[in-house]
Amino acid sequence: ANAATTGEGANAATTGEGAVAAALGIGAKAKAGTGGAIVLAHRSDDGKLLGVKAAMVGDQGIKPDVWYVLDADGSFKEAGDD
Repeated sequence: ANAATTGEGANAATTGEGAVAAALGIGAKAKAGTGGAIVLAHRSDDGKLLGVKAAMVGDQGIKPDVWYVLDADGSFKEAGDD
């Protein structure tokens, strides 16, 4: 199952082989299971779209079932469970 969200703080999570979680709003986070992928929008503090970043679980240090956000430079970082 795939998941996509927009809006401030809207998060996306998926499980299952080949599932994609896309979270595109300000402050959003995403996580996916083994064999899945995440997509996050990199935005400025005022919401301007600066770019989009995607990764497969297992690439770029992305771990399964862990929440991720983009930092100020647009790099993935673990977000925690809150």
